[in-house]
Amino acid sequence: SNGSHSARIEAEFAALLGLKILEPATVADMIGMVKSAIRDPDACYVIVPIHELGMREMVSEKEFFTPLGVASVRREGSDVTLVTYGALMLKCAFAAAEELAKRGVSLEVIDLRTIKPWDKEVVFSSVEKTGRVIIMHEASKSFHVGAEFSASLSEEVRTFHRLRSRIIRLAATDTQVPVHPNLEDIRLPQVDEVVAAAMRQM
Repeated sequence: SNGSHSARIEAEFAALLGLKILEPATVADMIGMVKSAIRDPDACYVIVPIHELGMREMVSEKEFFTPLGVASVRREGSDVTLVTYGALMLKCAFAAAEELAKRGVSLEVIDLRTIKPWDKEVVFSSVEKTGRVIIMHEASKSFHVGAEFSASLSEEVRTFHRLRSRIIRLAATDTQVPVHPNLEDIRLPQVDEVVAAAMRQM
């Protein structure tokens, strides 16, 4: 696993054939996915951003495994699909969903959990339903995995013809991670950006 901070390197590793890329956003998924990764016949790379290292959560004492390559619909919605991964972006998505609900917009939040292979079926089914999609991640926008997700949605006949508006990617600016946390917040997508993007699509 990798305790990443300034470098978001999932795109580089995703380009390697045969390697699975995981980024759990909850403690339960961290435990369940790591156990699944240990038992998986393929090589697995678990990304653990530094802000996730102090997370605490009650988990079951019973043995459990989280399946790899299976996304989780963290919040059901009917108007806009938000595809994301990682605890920080998931928290942002939940906050945006609450703000949008006050405006009468229903946001469906999908936590990919596995970046490669990503769960196309769950994402495609959601986009068929909503017709609108936002892709959000902590990594910079240029040349990153969000572009792969967006291209796949555009190429797939079942989703392309159901899109009611353009796909929007929300990502970090193409800059190095600053030391000061206030500047880091400026670099990353924030709740108001998600809300604005969803409202533009509506």
